[in-house]
Amino acid sequence: MTVSVRLGPVVAVLAIAAAGSPSLGEDGVKIDKLRVLDSEFNEVAVIDDSSVLRSLEVLWQKMAPVEATADLSWSHKLDITSKDVGGRWLYSQDGYVARLNKEMKPRYRVSDNVAFLDLLGL
Repeated sequence: MTVSVRLGPVVAVLAIAAAGSPSLGEDGVKIDKLRVLDSEFNEVAVIDDSSVLRSLEVLWQKMAPVEATADLSWSHKLDITSKDVGGRWLYSQDGYVARLNKEMKPRYRVSDNVAFLDLLGL
């Protein structure tokens, strides 16, 4: 099931290229597909539209690494198909993402959480 994601003025703003994060490599991030699951593992959206994925890549490259933060509620799972950042990530509607692993690292803060939520269709 593919869910259409509403595109608006946010996409125009995100069209400006972002500098790649050193931890993500010189070429930046390339996301091929993203599945959004809620806390009960229900599929909320499947994002495979190239313009939405490019906008998500720009936001991903702008994420700032953060130390562990206490008391976060991980509201969604992001299943990402990518050679760069592929795998399952947890997302908090407070604007944090973390790779699902024992240490929950790396962990990042989304630079523009409103745009991120919009692109995820949340």
